[in-house]
Amino acid sequence: MEKVQKIPPELIDKAANVDIIEYIQSEGNGGLLQKMGKYYQYNFEDHGTIRIDSFKNYFIHNATGEAGNAIAFVRYFEGLSFRKAVEKLLGNEYEPAVKRKPEKKKPFDYYFKDKKTTAKARKYLVEERKLDAELIDTLIAKGFIRQAGDEDDIIFVWTENGKENGKVIGAAEQGTIRDHDRFGSRGTKKKVAANVTPNTGFNVVLGTPKKLFLFEAPIDALSFWSNNKHLTDCRIVSMTGVQNGVVRHYIAETYRQYGVFPENVYIGVDNDPAGQRFADKYVYDPGYETPDGKTLSYKPLLVGDHQIPEWYLEKYKELAQEHFIPWEILAAIHKAETNLSDTNEITNGFKIGRYFGKHLKAREKPSVIDIDACLGRCAIALKDVSPNSRASLESFLKEENVPTDEMLSYVDKVEHYYNLYVGQGFEAVSEQPLKDWNEKRQDDLQHNRLDLTETLNQEGFMLSEEFFELQQDNLQRKPFQYYLSNADNAEHVYKHLVNQYGLDKEIVSALLQKGMIREDSYHRAVFLWGKQGTVVGGDILGTEFDKNRFGKEGIERKVMANSKDHYGFNVKIGKPETVYFFTNPVELMSFWTLYRNQIQNAKLMSMSGFDQDTVMRELRTTLRAGGRIKEMHLCVSRDSDGMEFLDQFAQHPLYQADQKVLKTAEGYEDIKIKSNLPRFGKNWSDELQVKRERHQKGYAILSKTATTATSKRYRACQHCRTLVRCWSGGFTLYEICMLRSSLII
Repeated sequence: MEKVQKIPPELIDKAANVDIIEYIQSEGNGGLLQKMGKYYQYNFEDHGTIRIDSFKNYFIHNATGEAGNAIAFVRYFEGLSFRKAVEKLLGNEYEPAVKRKPEKKKPFDYYFKDKKTTAKARKYLVEERKLDAELIDTLIAKGFIRQAGDEDDIIFVWTENGKENGKVIGAAEQGTIRDHDRFGSRGTKKKVAANVTPNTGFNVVLGTPKKLFLFEAPIDALSFWSNNKHLTDCRIVSMTGVQNGVVRHYIAETYRQYGVFPENVYIGVDNDPAGQRFADKYVYDPGYETPDGKTLSYKPLLVGDHQIPEWYLEKYKELAQEHFIPWEILAAIHKAETNLSDTNEITNGFKIGRYFGKHLKAREKPSVIDIDACLGRCAIALKDVSPNSRASLESFLKEENVPTDEMLSYVDKVEHYYNLYVGQGFEAVSEQPLKDWNEKRQDDLQHNRLDLTETLNQEGFMLSEEFFELQQDNLQRKPFQYYLSNADNAEHVYKHLVNQYGLDKEIVSALLQKGMIREDSYHRAVFLWGKQGTVVGGDILGTEFDKNRFGKEGIERKVMANSKDHYGFNVKIGKPETVYFFTNPVELMSFWTLYRNQIQNAKLMSMSGFDQDTVMRELRTTLRAGGRIKEMHLCVSRDSDGMEFLDQFAQHPLYQADQKVLKTAEGYEDIKIKSNLPRFGKNWSDELQVKRERHQKGYAILSKTATTATSKRYRACQHCRTLVRCWSGGFTLYEICMLRSSLII
């Protein structure tokens, strides 16, 4: 057998460096939807929307979490092996990735040439998509819908405040011509205009926006509105896909513009894998706490989510009778794992699939399952489970290596569908469940389910004088309770933090004495989150190393159940005027160890990950309490995750890149934003380890030369007074003393 030769590293590098954007354009296998700053957004048939980071030559597919360079791109989207992908990239003269410079953000310019008539736009929306004629006529009259271009495209106009007189900040094109050769399975043009304001979309405000309705596309939003013409006191938003940034933006902007936080946010995304996963992030979260301490909750509004195909219903009932179990729990698990699919694609946001779903490998496509066998295995396993007992259900559904909060949210999802089915809240259908709101609109019209005499609530377009005071939702988040058993002493955690991570002994001792760090009965470190004298959450850090149990890093890290959203472990030093943000408590304490003598009048805060909302909430809370913040330092890791966080933060509507400040409301000073990155390590823990090693080497050199101090040139470090030889080469003053003085010299 002929031995296959390895691909030379230089050829692999050349293939990986092929410009992904140039490759897509050359191959013609993706349609450009929009370009925002360094990101190019493309639509791919059978894959949906992906983003290309043009600065890093890196693709991101949010629906699946796949990402990577040009080789990874070709392997993922074309299903090729590594070798075949490299050969294809090298087989044509594709251009290498160029070093693109950041473009200065241009304001949105409405460049479309509107037609005097909107007849074709109206005909497409009313006759083909079956939207309500009165609603479309009203939106055309108010300028929200226009017609432009040689092909009479529909233009959905985005205004800043959701009103007809608002500043135009973006637009989306919807074609009226069907052409599957040009536009793939969708059949029509669908594109976002250039330079739209980030994290915004087509939106309309009715009255005082006490409710927020979110959809994936303008036609979905208008389909829902067509079915509910009485709507008022709400904001209707199209996200252009599933985008977390849009959700956060419109919650904050609705408060800024109208003085009201929505009492509920309704998630009306598509009933497909991407939509289910997106909805799970919000619907099964206990809620969003507003700065005034009230709770905003998210409600599911997925079309067809209550529907069960008749052929499945028969199978559920047959197996339930055979195994003496309620059919509703069997159906609920099938629904929660794969959304009643006949494939093994896990559709929940917690990546849990035991009986129907499978954790697919990179580039592995979903495959059809033997549904009878899967249902049979699940039914047998359910024989001793009492679905009406929360404890029994939690015990049955428990998965190893799944964070507790995600596990509990998954149980909530199963319980939700079980109760829905038991309460006869389902609908048996002879076809597949409906996918989106336009499908529902057309299905309702076909089956005469709508009152076509209902008129549009025109008063809703007028802003009410009322400013809504948020009411407490019935489904509040459970208050945080410390549920762990403590060890007799914290000796094991103390030694682990000092010896393993090199943290300052005095800092660790002080935090242990204050009860801010504890050791539980499993000898894990528990970092408690304090807020105004109350514990509102905690981080758990394991002290055992086990890759089999804890994945690649080998260390257990998780947030305690019911911890406060967008908060974290924090320490105040003096009267804080500067706030430092970190990704976890060990990073915070490593930085503090390094710069202990330099940090004054500051607050150190862990975000428990890369959470922009933690930064913004701390800012709002401090300012509204009468505090003062001069600077905020983002002390993240020097890796792709850290860079992505900084990139996303730079796109925040309040961030002014030219001045590097956050613009605040009138009466408050603008706040300087700085990014602190480690110089020698990937993160601050690595940085501390590297500097400890250099420090030890430096003292070894000093011990050999100290006896000849009087005959050679020496000087004392101005910070720690250590005698240091001044020489060129070898260890410099900078390298020897930076750790001892806990200060970069």
